[in-house]
Amino acid sequence: MPHLDKMFQEILQDVCFNNGGSVDNYSGRGMFGKGCLSISVRYGSEFDVISHIIDYVSENINTICQQLGYTTQDIWTAVANMIRDTRTDSLGKGIVVYWPDLSYHKNEEDED
Repeated sequence: MPHLDKMFQEILQDVCFNNGGSVDNYSGRGMFGKGCLSISVRYGSEFDVISHIIDYVSENINTICQQLGYTTQDIWTAVANMIRDTRTDSLGKGIVVYWPDLSYHKNEEDED
């Protein structure tokens, strides 16, 4: 579904704003240099990140559907697929949570 990578990236940026961390391009184990959407967090786990995604979508589902032109069922199906595809790597004092099938999109601030 087009535009969902950017929607999930915006949600993860909200996670960072509220809980610390950073959204970035990441190449995980076995990805052979292919980058994907990720969030690095110092505290918590992938379950905290997933919980925030579910909360965010629940609170904003009508706006998300209007902006992207999808039904509520489409959005929740995409969220379920995202959760199913969640991967993690240890960073020593934190973790990176990533999604191999979701693309990272550079923001204008990233270009500076």
